[in-house]
Amino acid sequence: MNISLRTKKNGAQVWRLEVYVDGRRVVRTVDAHPTRRDPTGRVEAEAAWRQLHEEVRQQVDWHQQPSRQRTGDYLTKWLATESGRLKPTTLASYRNVVTHHLIPHLGPVPLTKLSPATLERTWTAIAQGGATDVTQEKRRTATYARTVLRKALQDAFRLGLIPYNPVDRTQAPPARPKRAIVPFTREEVEALIVAAPDRWQPLLTLVAWTGLRRGEVTGLQWSDWDEVNGTLQVRRSVVVVDGLALVQDGSAYAATKTRAGLRTMTLPIRAQAALARQRAWVAEQRTRAGSEWHDEGWVFPTRTGQVLHPRNVARAYEQARDAAHLRHESFHGLRHHAVSVLIGLGISLEIVAKWIGHGSRAVTADTYGHLLPEVNQDVAHRIDDWDARHQSRSPSLGSGE
Repeated sequence: MNISLRTKKNGAQVWRLEVYVDGRRVVRTVDAHPTRRDPTGRVEAEAAWRQLHEEVRQQVDWHQQPSRQRTGDYLTKWLATESGRLKPTTLASYRNVVTHHLIPHLGPVPLTKLSPATLERTWTAIAQGGATDVTQEKRRTATYARTVLRKALQDAFRLGLIPYNPVDRTQAPPARPKRAIVPFTREEVEALIVAAPDRWQPLLTLVAWTGLRRGEVTGLQWSDWDEVNGTLQVRRSVVVVDGLALVQDGSAYAATKTRAGLRTMTLPIRAQAALARQRAWVAEQRTRAGSEWHDEGWVFPTRTGQVLHPRNVARAYEQARDAAHLRHESFHGLRHHAVSVLIGLGISLEIVAKWIGHGSRAVTADTYGHLLPEVNQDVAHRIDDWDARHQSRSPSLGSGE
């Protein structure tokens, strides 16, 4: 422990701390704080030296010679640095792909030995998953693994651990065309709601008529509903992290999936009626539970008033869907139905995007653009009108002569 007491020109005393770790030397001075038991303040200075030593040791460990650092070790440390910057759901998904896919394939490889060819073989191996066939889900996993590794290695490049990011020189696994969304019809949604137990009918109705996400509907509290004005505030979401239901509330980015997810909706009458019915169910459950009731204010709680796990919502939906003999669409199918109604009524994509909490009109157009048949019809009609206006000027056009 190399520390020494120094006196500055103004007479103040400071402790000079000097730390060596694997060839790296750091010097720092701290003011001396003498006490009755420690007249020179050496005890406090020694504690400051130990803290400085640990800081330098961690820095050296992080910035060790790249040739000595394995990819698996780097990814583990990188996840630790990201833990305070990411939403819990994002961090959990990063950890899952790093632990189950990237480290098993690339963990022993030295960081500086990662090559584009090695990485492209890794994407292929992940997409196959040990089998000979490649499913759409495996393709998505491989693509996501590439995305996460690219982000991790971009930080390594920024820190000077690698000369370039090898992921940038790879091609993403080929993706199959996105399946066009075929929304439930109104009759199918009605059949699904009727097939559901009474407990779940208000929730399914509200989602089908508003397009709320699963996490958003489970995150609703009674304080969010203004019954007088018929409005509903969407300001939190319940997400699943490592199997547990976690309430995201607070900042604009943490509360809902996107900043645009924070919104106020004016509810149609059908949705307001569903909430009124749900309030009666909650009052009944509160009476039945008695002292076991948790008064947390959830609109759609458990039978004892606690936050409802999103998987229970999905399970109830699937049972109602199967009982109604409908095709196997996920819970998101109810959201698609709500959007299809809005588009069918001729509401602009800008307004639809705000209603359902999309970050931009482009996202809505990319997802639901094919539900705009009137656009194609309008284009065709305009071409016909243009052709008719010009045909008289060019009689021979299209005559076949």
